[in-house]
Amino acid sequence: MLKQDFVMRIIEKAMQAIARALGYQAKGEDTSAMEALQEAYLDLLRVDRETFESLDTKTLVTLLGPPEVVRTLARVMTIEARTLDRMERPYLATQRRTRAAELYLAVGVGEGTDDLAALRELHAWLREKRT
Repeated sequence: MLKQDFVMRIIEKAMQAIARALGYQAKGEDTSAMEALQEAYLDLLRVDRETFESLDTKTLVTLLGPPEVVRTLARVMTIEARTLDRMERPYLATQRRTRAAELYLAVGVGEGTDDLAALRELHAWLREKRT
């Protein structure tokens, strides 16, 4: 029960940061959106960004724990990729989308509407890259 409460608090804090980031995105405030997403990363990862970037997906999934945390991180990465595209940083956007897709493949999509929206966005991106 204590562990579940801890996980829910982590996800709740990350979701608040995601909501702020989406609000900033809607106003075209990309730098502020990126700052809010960094908060979500800190809440979810519990490791520094450099360590996160160096880990393979399987190890990352193991470190993150419950699938809900992994899915939340995949959503953060999908939102970040959108912002990176607008900031004309396509290489980093591609990295984030690729890792988000890998995370969803590792734990499944779940039934949340946010996850389904992120998956649709990733699917559209993959289809675009194929053509």
